[in-house]
Amino acid sequence: MNRHTARELAFKALFGLDFAPEKILNTLENLWSEKIAEGEIPPEKLVNFSRELVLGVIEKKERLDEIIRRRAIGWDFNRLARVDKTLLRLALYEMLYRPDIDIPVSIDEAVELAKVYGEEESPKFINGILGYVAEHIEEFWEES
Repeated sequence: MNRHTARELAFKALFGLDFAPEKILNTLENLWSEKIAEGEIPPEKLVNFSRELVLGVIEKKERLDEIIRRRAIGWDFNRLARVDKTLLRLALYEMLYRPDIDIPVSIDEAVELAKVYGEEESPKFINGILGYVAEHIEEFWEES
């Protein structure tokens, strides 16, 4: 078990946020319980990592959505695919608020998850927005 799995479970829990915000941490705990039932015993640090990501995205959601709105030029925010919004929020949170995670790792992870859970154009769309933020990260750090 690795950080990719922890991040994927955080993504799944955050995706559920749009449907049942009051159950978000229960969702995350249930996802971890499923992994344990499958015989994967996660190190506590990975469970904590995914929990920190979920709570951090929830806390900074307004700011993260503001950045997505600014960079998704020509797109109506409310019509963006939920998978894309969730992956963007997660990666942006890591990029802006988790200095322990290299920015290229955050981008690569979001793109890889988009290939699995998103639509055909999702990886390119996500990479474009995150790439722009990465190139201008100082501007976004100052505002965060």
